[in-house]
Amino acid sequence: MGYFILLDLDGTLLTDDKRIQKEDIERIQQFKEEGHQVAIATGRRYYSAREILNRYDLKLPIIANNGAILRDEKDQLLYRKPISLDLIQGIIDRSQFFDVYPVFHIDGFYQTYDMIYHTRDFNCEVLDYLRDEPLRVLKIRDYKNLHDQVILSAIYFGLDYELKDFQQELTQSYPGMLSMHILRNLDNHFGILEIMPEKVDKYSGALRLAKNFHKTSDAMVTVGDDVNDLTLITRAKVGIAMKNAAPELKEAANFISDYDNNHCGATECVEKFLKGGF
Repeated sequence: MGYFILLDLDGTLLTDDKRIQKEDIERIQQFKEEGHQVAIATGRRYYSAREILNRYDLKLPIIANNGAILRDEKDQLLYRKPISLDLIQGIIDRSQFFDVYPVFHIDGFYQTYDMIYHTRDFNCEVLDYLRDEPLRVLKIRDYKNLHDQVILSAIYFGLDYELKDFQQELTQSYPGMLSMHILRNLDNHFGILEIMPEKVDKYSGALRLAKNFHKTSDAMVTVGDDVNDLTLITRAKVGIAMKNAAPELKEAANFISDYDNNHCGATECVEKFLKGGF
C-alpha cells in the first residue's frame, strides 16, 4: 500500500543555504515511483514553500503554516483555519507589555504579499526574517489594516525569556484557544514564538491530508528538526529526528538520521527505513 512520507523543509530537506540537493530530489522521485505518498510539512508560508519546490520541479502537496493551511500539488485549497480577528486583536494588545515584535502570516496565495508587519514593531530580527521574500511583504501603519486579512499565524520575535513570559500570558488569557511553540534551534537566547489557532499543528494537518490518500497515522513516516515537528514525530508510526535536530526532538524520535540537512540526512534515513535498514 505504501507509506505516507512527510518532510519538513528548513533544517531538514533544505540545506543551510536553502537548497534541495540532487540526491534528495532523486530519492523523493524514487519514493513516489515505489508507490509511496510524499508531502511537505513546514512552518513556512504556502507560497514560499511552493516556490522552493518549483525550482526543482517537485510536485508535492504542502502542509504550511504548521498545519493552518493545506494545498495539493496543483495548488488546490484542501483546508484552512485562520486565527479569529478578535483573538488577533487580543494578542496584539497583550504583546505591548513585552519586548517582542510580530510578523503576521496570511493566506496571500492570490495576492502580492503573504507577510505583514507594523512599522512601529520593526527591528533587525524582523528585517532578517523578511529578507526571505521581501517582495511579498506588506508594511502597515495601523493594526486596523489587518481586519480584512485571513491570518494563519502570528510570528513573534524576541529574547527567549520574553517569549516565554508572553506565551504564558497568552495561555492564561486564552486557555485552549491557541496552539503555540517557541523555536530555539537557531539560537540559544533569541527565539521565535509561533502562534496558530487551536488544534493546529503539523500532525493534525498530516491527518487531514492523509485522508486524501486513504492513509492513517500507522502509515506515516515523518522527518523534522525542531519543536514544531514534535507532534508529527511522536504520533506518526515512524518519527525521524535529524542529526542536527533540537534535543527534545531527538529524545522523542524513533530514529535519528546519520547525516544532517547539509548531507541529505532526511531522505537517506527514510530510504534506510524503507529498505529495512533499522
